[in-house]
Amino acid sequence: MRTLVRGRLLRSRTLHGFLFTAPLLFLFAAFVIYPMGMGVWFALDADAYRALFSDPIFRQTAINTLWYVGVAVNVKLVLAVLAVLLLIASVLLIANTIRLSIYARRREVEVMRLVGAKNWFIRWPFIIEGILVGVIGAGCAVALLWVGKVTIVDPLATDFALVNNFSTVGFVPLVAALVAASIGVSAFGSGVTLRRFLRI
Repeated sequence: MRTLVRGRLLRSRTLHGFLFTAPLLFLFAAFVIYPMGMGVWFALDADAYRALFSDPIFRQTAINTLWYVGVAVNVKLVLAVLAVLLLIASVLLIANTIRLSIYARRREVEVMRLVGAKNWFIRWPFIIEGILVGVIGAGCAVALLWVGKVTIVDPLATDFALVNNFSTVGFVPLVAALVAASIGVSAFGSGVTLRRFLRI
């Protein structure tokens, strides 16, 4: 009797489990197995391949895709690594410039401390100097970007449809972002250096 009850309970739980997973199995069959089967069915048609490879749009798309995957993605990765390294180098360069400026004006800083100047009154000239260094660096970078745009990007955009069809940031917003980033990085580098070497 106990074995019969256990068997019915097991069958009931198994049936409930199948009913619970039935919608998931149906969706899996409808949206995964059926499209894969239809893809295999169409892949066996040789005429479709002939029509595909004879299409000039497909050839241009394949060339653009290979160029993008083989060249553009790797160039983006290399440029991203270079951007991070240049960002670190710029912070260290600004920090070194502010440290040398603090060392050159250490007597003036001591005099300002003796007459009771506030900490921020002593810090602001160095922060402004760091921001000016960052803005000058941003101006050089903007000039290089403009030269690269005129001499490299614009001629390539007329020859390669892929370069022309990129949805990238415009030149003016890019310049604004570059200047804002340079001000932020220079202010950060100046602040870190002031806290470490000025001790105020």
